[in-house]
Amino acid sequence: MVDSSRLQCTLSQQIPLYGTVRFEWGTGAGLDFSVHVLRQPLKAGSAQLASIAPVWMHGVPGVDLGPVPINTGAVPFRFGPPLARRLLSELEKGMYPTLTYPDWSDGRDRVTVRIASLNVQTALGEFLRCVTQLLPYGFDAVKSTEIHFAFGGIAIAPAAAADLDRVATYLKAATGVREVKITGYADSVGFRRYNERLSRKRSEAVKNYLLAKGVKHVKFLIAGFGEGKPQVSNRSAQGRAENRRVMVYLVK
Repeated sequence: MVDSSRLQCTLSQQIPLYGTVRFEWGTGAGLDFSVHVLRQPLKAGSAQLASIAPVWMHGVPGVDLGPVPINTGAVPFRFGPPLARRLLSELEKGMYPTLTYPDWSDGRDRVTVRIASLNVQTALGEFLRCVTQLLPYGFDAVKSTEIHFAFGGIAIAPAAAADLDRVATYLKAATGVREVKITGYADSVGFRRYNERLSRKRSEAVKNYLLAKGVKHVKFLIAGFGEGKPQVSNRSAQGRAENRRVMVYLVK
């Protein structure tokens, strides 16, 4: 089965009475392989990993992929990109990635778990297409965004628009973001009350920009702090330009 979005692609297979194996590829991350079991191991240990040819592939030798650790908990097996890529490649060739280890009760029996490559080609193609459409960045890249404004202005500059477009694209693909906090600031030029209103208008301009880009499923919290909480000193033109800003925070 394939579960796809612009943030994560998952290729999974259920193993009756055992659990589920998953290949996952998320934004900003490589391929990850994990095994989620119904019965958890009582202690850590080691298993042997191999790629076995099915019975109809006569004469094709198996591949020994070496020992792998068994972890305690509901996910006893998890492999990073190098080994996960190898397992996906073996499935694509029609092989059966296979784990063998002593049983988790008293170790008297050997347990063999095989991932079947039957009918995998269609699902694999869908999975790989999903990977090509993943966003090139994840939550960490957009959880905090700072944009700046011209003196006395509330218009979104082109550079700021590009940054907000990244935020909007992520928000439209994500389901785990609960709130968007938008806080506006001004430099120290002018009256304090005027700067408070100006900073609030800047926050509202950012909110309206995101709404216009189709971000409608999150709660917006906006505020304007005027010339309070300066980021740097207002004594120089460069410092004042730094303080004419809006901060956008994504909250899960």
